[in-house]
Amino acid sequence: MSAPGTRPYAPLLLAAVATLVSMALPAPFSFLLSSGGFSLLILLQIKLLAGEGSTHTTNLLFRLLGWLSLASLWLWLLTPAEVRSSGLPLLVMLSLFELQAFIRLIGRLSHERRVTREVLMGALAGYVLLGLTAALLTALVESIHPGSFSGLPESISERVTVHNQPGTMQDARFIHLTYFAFVTMTTLGYGDVVPLTPQAKLLSICLSVLGTFYLAVNLGVLIGRFIQEEQAGP
Repeated sequence: MSAPGTRPYAPLLLAAVATLVSMALPAPFSFLLSSGGFSLLILLQIKLLAGEGSTHTTNLLFRLLGWLSLASLWLWLLTPAEVRSSGLPLLVMLSLFELQAFIRLIGRLSHERRVTREVLMGALAGYVLLGLTAALLTALVESIHPGSFSGLPESISERVTVHNQPGTMQDARFIHLTYFAFVTMTTLGYGDVVPLTPQAKLLSICLSVLGTFYLAVNLGVLIGRFIQEEQAGP
């Protein structure tokens, strides 16, 4: 069970990991499950973090951004690849929503009185969420500006031409962009997928900074809390 005052982060972590694993499944299961997973993650963040704002107005705006992000996500998923501008609302809404969500999550973790299993799950869930959000943003950049990344098996436009059907998130080879996002966040940089356009390069810089920042802040918070517990004694 969760410690008193600790929020249950396990559902958030399980949903994030399940969404990540679902991308490796064969089509059409990967598209359906990952799309549902992203939707569930947005809803869980709204539920768990909506009460972390300082005022009723900020909480209301956070919820509104979450619902707009969810609506924009499905608008983008259901829109043919030819209408690439449909990704712009999601790019803006999701960026603002996840920025607020990460600030609230870090704030929530910093106020936990003890470093429990739930707190560690929350910290890990935040990192996986950051990677999934980064993957979604890279897919958006690729869908709006095809050819933004090299090393992808095929672009959305090529798949539409070959199969004569609307492109989707699955058609963008989302698993490769997810791999690129996590590799960039951890600053490994294998070099098999490379950003080519200025927008993709700027996004890559932001991801590497955010990944390092999240780890540094959370490690500082958790280690500081653990030291306080040790000094306080039983």
